[in-house]
Amino acid sequence: MYQTYYIKRDKAGYVRDVITYEHEGFERIEYDDMLPIGIMSGCFKWINAEFVFDKARKEELDVITQSTDVLELKNRLDEAENTVKSVAQENAALRMSDLDNKEAIAGLIELVLAGGATNG
Repeated sequence: MYQTYYIKRDKAGYVRDVITYEHEGFERIEYDDMLPIGIMSGCFKWINAEFVFDKARKEELDVITQSTDVLELKNRLDEAENTVKSVAQENAALRMSDLDNKEAIAGLIELVLAGGATNG
């Protein structure tokens, strides 16, 4: 039994969207099977009342997707490295501040003890 679908294609003719109701800019089709898995992946064309899978197009898109994924991972890694460096710098500054505070307290203790020894 045929089912009515409405498809939208890109300029190269690849199916980019499929809906089950009429809408402006969509082309009506009749299809007698379940829609293929990945129909909106940009790898299928509607030719002679059939969805035709373009393997070469799939390989092209996979390369683009992998390149994008690698770039995104690199950006995340760079961001993580910058965060680690920033936290390390803040930690070092806090340690220096803590060391300065300890030295100041030690100096005050010496002054108090020295003053206490002369008063006694």
